[in-house]
Amino acid sequence: MKLVHIQRDNIVLQSSLTSTEITSQLESLLVQNFELDSELVNVLALEHSLYQKIIEEAPKTFGDSTTEIDYRYEVMFLMEVTSDEVMKVVSIREGIDRVWQGRHVVYYRRPGPKHPDYNKSALSRIIKKPIYQSITMRNWKTTTKMNELLNTL
Repeated sequence: MKLVHIQRDNIVLQSSLTSTEITSQLESLLVQNFELDSELVNVLALEHSLYQKIIEEAPKTFGDSTTEIDYRYEVMFLMEVTSDEVMKVVSIREGIDRVWQGRHVVYYRRPGPKHPDYNKSALSRIIKKPIYQSITMRNWKTTTKMNELLNTL
């Protein structure tokens, strides 16, 4: 296994192991080395080809920062749940938030700090729902940066 990059909760690595094997090994290592509860540790490993599809399947204007309106773009990566299941429970505020269903993720747009409706987004409601344990979110800038790193392998 060749570690290429690690930053916060994101790791780019090159390995002959499957994503399932990497997930299992990383979860075990975290529990063993940091005395964590194995019930609470969830690792999501994605193969480069799937990660590339997630980038390519993003809505056309997703992540667009050329508008004068300040938005933040989040990608909900799914762990053992489907995008159908997430879409049933994800909340939006009409006219404030926007959500798109992907095949492997859910894309979410919310107002940014300079937007007049910044505090009105419904995205934070998802942390109170049981499905929150089965997703991990990354902003679009992090998502695309990780893809750039993957492309260097």
